[in-house]
Amino acid sequence: MIPTISNAMMTLMLVRFMVNDAPHALGLLPPPKYNSVEEYSKEHKPLPTGTCYSDAWRYVMHNIDGVLVHGSIVGLYGRINHAWVELSDGTVWDPSSQAKMFTEKYYSLVDPIVEDRYTADEAAHMLNVGYHGPWTAEERMKHIGR
Repeated sequence: MIPTISNAMMTLMLVRFMVNDAPHALGLLPPPKYNSVEEYSKEHKPLPTGTCYSDAWRYVMHNIDGVLVHGSIVGLYGRINHAWVELSDGTVWDPSSQAKMFTEKYYSLVDPIVEDRYTADEAAHMLNVGYHGPWTAEERMKHIGR
């Protein structure tokens, strides 16, 4: 008797192939150069940013008890620049995952390095720079005096 595979299992196998193997097998991406996050991190600085800075800034504008945090976290391919929001109820809102969790849990999962924190008022003034972050020490001094 020939074993059969359910439609759900076939779909899962296809998704795994498309996500993990197909881009390399079809020549759309070069073969992976690194076998671990540690190998990648040794050769690379933090990766470029996505929309987390603008998303976190907007969240703080609507939740003024929150603190906008700029820093870096450990992602799938090493340390990446990132922004998130720490709330007064002891939770963190992460714009990339849209997840809200206890601060201790968040910090244990992504091992953040905090570069700076901004109140809602400070974050509003920092938008005068012309973008949502990350902001330099010179920009902070000019717009919020610290």
